[in-house]
Amino acid sequence: MKTRFLIATVITVMALGGTAIAAHQHRAGHGQKMHAGPMTLSEVEARVKEHFATVDANKDGVVEKAEADAAREKMRGAHRDARFKAIDTNRDGSISRSEFDSGHDQRVVAGKGGGHHKGMRGGRDGMGDGMMFARADANNDGRVTLAEALAKPTERFKMMDANNDGTVTREERKAAREKMRAAWRARRQS
Repeated sequence: MKTRFLIATVITVMALGGTAIAAHQHRAGHGQKMHAGPMTLSEVEARVKEHFATVDANKDGVVEKAEADAAREKMRGAHRDARFKAIDTNRDGSISRSEFDSGHDQRVVAGKGGGHHKGMRGGRDGMGDGMMFARADANNDGRVTLAEALAKPTERFKMMDANNDGTVTREERKAAREKMRAAWRARRQS
């Protein structure tokens, strides 16, 4: 999941309050590795544009916070429904105690050895407060253009592309993740 989070951060529109992350995870399939191989800047840009178009509900070329919030809630609902269906193994529309326990055991096992344990609360997107939208809204006008949406993912891609060859490898992602962790630890200790 750590790789998933880092890649999702890079390939998504940071402005969209987590909607793009949820949309990509939903399309990739729960538990499936997202972009485990090399990734180019053009792939990142294409995904950002795809997510931006999805969230720009009124197709006016900008995403307002209300659009981002609505798209995020729609994805959360779809994710909740998918989790419910995965646990309701007999498809009777309710979750028995044994289905619940089995679902919990599966999530805990997935959380070991590189998986991710989300529990029943819907995961840890940490973006429900609109912080990601505010970060991408560079001119603070309450609207995010495609150019603004592309800025952060492009910046993060270039930061991770250590050898500047236009491709981010698994090793480069791992090194960037470790660097970010070290910086976070240093900030916590000061």
